[in-house]
Amino acid sequence: MPLDRRKTTRERIALRVRLPNGLIAHSRDISPRGLFLQLPPRSRIARWTAIEVDLPRIGLRARALAEVIRTERQGASLGVALRLRHIRLSILPSHHRA
Repeated sequence: MPLDRRKTTRERIALRVRLPNGLIAHSRDISPRGLFLQLPPRSRIARWTAIEVDLPRIGLRARALAEVIRTERQGASLGVALRLRHIRLSILPSHHRA
């Protein structure tokens, strides 16, 4: 069994994540420092990317600059581990709230 060197606990949370090129990915798990995304088949991602997640139940939008620290091919799809940097929260426009 490989040694887990993570400094923070991950939570299994599925969120819809927007990338700058209009691509939609889904999180598999998330922690305060990063997240793991599953991208559609044949997707590509730059080493640094911006991500955006709406959290309508609490009325917030989260934006962050993220660094790709690992990629994994999972069949036709791509798994991507991201380290989050420069996280910003803003209030969602009223038409996006749950």
